[in-house]
Amino acid sequence: MTATGKKARPKHTIAVDPKVFPYGTKIKIGKRWYIAEDCGGMINGKHIDIFMKNHKRVEKFGKKHLRVKVRYKK
Repeated sequence: MTATGKKARPKHTIAVDPKVFPYGTKIKIGKRWYIAEDCGGMINGKHIDIFMKNHKRVEKFGKKHLRVKVRYKK
C-alpha cells in the first residue's frame, strides 16, 4: 500500500517527496507517465523512486539522472 492508500502498480506508481511533488502529480519519465502516490524515508527533494515489478528490473534500470516532464495536480 502507498502513502495515499492505493496499491502500488508497476508502470504507474512513483515515490516522491510530497513537499516537492504533491501526491497526484503526473511525471513523465522517458515515454511513460507515472503518478506520485507514495513517499519514502530516503526520497528527499527532486529524487524519484519508480515502483517496478521485481528486484531484477530495478537492478537492470539502476540509478539514473534524467530530465522529466511534470504536470502538477490542480
